[in-house]
Amino acid sequence: MTQSDSMGKRLARYRKEAGLSAQALADRIGVTRAVVNNLELGRREDMTVGQLVQIANALQVPVAALAADIQDPFGASRYGELRNWDVVELLNGSRFQSHDASESISHIAMLGNVVENWGQAASDYIEHAQAFAVSKDHRDWSIAQLERKALERMLERGRAAYTLLKAAGVNVTWAVGDWMHYEIPDYGLDEKPEGLRPW
Repeated sequence: MTQSDSMGKRLARYRKEAGLSAQALADRIGVTRAVVNNLELGRREDMTVGQLVQIANALQVPVAALAADIQDPFGASRYGELRNWDVVELLNGSRFQSHDASESISHIAMLGNVVENWGQAASDYIEHAQAFAVSKDHRDWSIAQLERKALERMLERGRAAYTLLKAAGVNVTWAVGDWMHYEIPDYGLDEKPEGLRPW
């Protein structure tokens, strides 16, 4: 399957879900039925951003739902070196009326961010927590606390997004990993120790 075929199939799927014939969609966006057919069959790749937005508006779906395969966020997109979820992130500000795809794309972008970055966030936290265990320095304790809270929020949001997407029937097998059951070590940071040296 080519990347253009993939986008064409998404276009056809959303058109059918909207209850539109190829001719009806063509009429809404001011092109011939042949243009719509060629897009859906992957025969035409020279779509402008304006045309993509026009089609998304006509189908009442986010641009990103057409431009990227949200079922395979880490797969290659048709846009150079960008992965599908990179495209979703770039286009995530777009919102169109009356379609749950906007919310799904937002959750997928969140989940992709967690899968991509949780390991580095955990390493940063552990580094500063261990530094505090040795130094007992107020700065190390404060930085470790901030990084711990950020990691907690990241994991909570990722788990919530995973649960919502899975319940909605979205394929999220790509996101399964150690982050789902990771328990953040506390390194004695739960309570601020007395007698910390000032900054």
